Amino acid sequence: MFESAGQNIKLDINIDEDLHTIRHSNYLTYIIIQLVSNCVCHGFENRETGQIGVKLHQEEGRIILEVTDNGLGINEKNIHKVFEPFSL
Repeated sequence: MFESAGQNIKLDINIDEDLHTIRHSNYLTYIIIQLVSNCVCHGFENRETGQIGVKLHQEEGRIILEVTDNGLGINEKNIHKVFEPFSL
C-alpha cells in the first residue's frame, strides 16, 4: 500500500519467476511505471482508496502484461487515445 496526496492505494504486483531476467527489462519497467502512474493520476480522482494490479506472465512464448485497477475508467471522449503510440 502506498499513499498519494492523501489516498491509500494498494498495488499488487505478480511476476512469474521465469520472467525476472527479461532482456530489455528497462523498457518494460518504463511501460509499467507509466501505466501505474496513469492509474494513480487519473483513475482515482476524488477517491480515498483504490487498487492497482500488475501481472506479468508468459503464455505460448509471449510475455503478457496485465494492468488492472478499480478506478474511474476512461471517459468516452478519450477512449480513442488508448492505443496511440508514445515514445520511450
